Amino acid sequence: MVPITQTSNQPGASFVEISIPTTNSGSNAIAAGPNHTFWFTEFNISRIGEYTPFNMSYPFHEYQVPEENAVPATITFDNSTGKVWFTDQKNGAGSVWMFDRTRPLSTAFTQYNTSITGSVPVQVMVDGQGNVWFTELVGNKLGKLNYPSYSLTEYSLPTSNAGPAEIAFQTGPQGQLLVWVTETYADKVARLDTSTNTFKECVSPNGIHAPVGIVVDDNGTVWVSEHGGSFIVSLDTTTSSFTKYPTSLPSNYDISAPATLNLDNNGRLWFVEHFLNRVGRLDPASRTIDEFNIPTSASGTLLAYSLQSALDQNGDFYFTEFYPNKIGMLFSNATSPVTLETPRTRILGLVAGQTATLELPISNKLAAPLHVGLGVSSSFTRTGVTSSKQAFVNPAQISLGPHANGTTILSVTPGLLASSGLYSVSLSASDGNASSIGILFIKVSQSLAGIVITYLPVIAIISAIVVGGAYLYARRRPGQRSTPSPRANLQQPPGSPTRLVVLVAASLLLTRLATSLLPVAQIPVYVNAKCPGLPPPSPSFNGGVAGLDYGEILDIAAIAFFVLVLLLALRKWRNDCKADKNKL
Repeated sequence: MVPITQTSNQPGASFVEISIPTTNSGSNAIAAGPNHTFWFTEFNISRIGEYTPFNMSYPFHEYQVPEENAVPATITFDNSTGKVWFTDQKNGAGSVWMFDRTRPLSTAFTQYNTSITGSVPVQVMVDGQGNVWFTELVGNKLGKLNYPSYSLTEYSLPTSNAGPAEIAFQTGPQGQLLVWVTETYADKVARLDTSTNTFKECVSPNGIHAPVGIVVDDNGTVWVSEHGGSFIVSLDTTTSSFTKYPTSLPSNYDISAPATLNLDNNGRLWFVEHFLNRVGRLDPASRTIDEFNIPTSASGTLLAYSLQSALDQNGDFYFTEFYPNKIGMLFSNATSPVTLETPRTRILGLVAGQTATLELPISNKLAAPLHVGLGVSSSFTRTGVTSSKQAFVNPAQISLGPHANGTTILSVTPGLLASSGLYSVSLSASDGNASSIGILFIKVSQSLAGIVITYLPVIAIISAIVVGGAYLYARRRPGQRSTPSPRANLQQPPGSPTRLVVLVAASLLLTRLATSLLPVAQIPVYVNAKCPGLPPPSPSFNGGVAGLDYGEILDIAAIAFFVLVLLLALRKWRNDCKADKNKL
């Protein structure tokens, strides 16, 4: 049976979708092999598949994994040996398999178990020496099968329950192999130096939420996808600085959830956005992202879903479609019919709370009228969802004639309490099938209000020390205590000063709690259910509003300490006043 091939011609972009012969196979991950051959995993039916697009008579071959209820997750092809490697997440246990198609089918599969039950391997890759590397999500280890014996070596991640997901290779300054790994539970990126067998962890001050995909470009820049957010993040290893590139946002979810990254020969990054059901392509040189709607979405869901994608030798992008049971392809020269220009080299400088307004040009590349919708996302929040107080565009809808140009106004206002740092704002223009996104970078300087909030614990503690010290000094200094007159006591205002202090303290606490909720993120609980083979949300994720962070707890504790000292001092002062009054 020859599968049906569907081609979707969007303006400027052509998708090809190929149905897999076996129904409900759960096509989950795909890797490129030689001679324009692709290997993919079939998550639901314990098989791996081979797809050869140019074999028109029968482009598919499927191979049953010789283990009951095997769950093939990710896959890779070793070009030096011609062997296929894939991870198996059976019952949460986990192993790594090798498939050698040169052998008889009865002996073609070889299984390699991890050292512990329940390790749940996610990604597998082969380095230049033939060693096979894989991540152990629950085992919290980076595994290595040493070529040629494939003996097992495992490296424990420095952070417990880090949730290692995907890996990337880099050649170090001394020629050593560096292995980068995303720690999806710990919101970190780690690097293993194989010359010393030591890890280094990198933490973004603004957070990298549930990182999954990772690649290293020719300049040594590490690129990471936030599967728990809506960003592609770059890490400059020379300065240890992180930069976020926001995608557009779906209408029914808080995040776009980009997954595995692929780097092409032009330095562009390709990825699938799980909750947008789009293919994204980021060009760092132009600070632009192009997004293309995948033609098919699964019944009852918003996403076709691909755990692992691949590029062929022509730069065309291949991906699996788990729910529709297809393999998809987008040509490398795909373009959006609308272009949006933002300053490519300019970085705006703003003080938190200050507003900047820019007029941005929009162009219709088609010989037909085009209706364009505009949207904004930013790194001001952890999900990318941006309120109109932070950034908005006017008009939000624009109609362009054939090959016509237009403009829109973007206004950006970093929150009054925003910390100093580099932020990014994305303005997307979409015709409903494809989007063009321009990214603007903003260097924010902290406002006076932000500085006060930042140093609130120090201010509160020092104030408490001053109040307490002043009172103790006044109490212990001889001859300085005066006896209040009965008239003075009668002039004291009615009511307890303690109540006033409590009200002031409560106001401070409520204000601080209110400001702490401004950048709150909504953490989706549906990531694992709709993304088979990927790590589930961190155990610390509660599926709703994120809890207070360390700084907020410290602020509240410092204010509480100050209020306590003040209350004790006022209580002592009142008792002294009563005692003096009784003496009279």
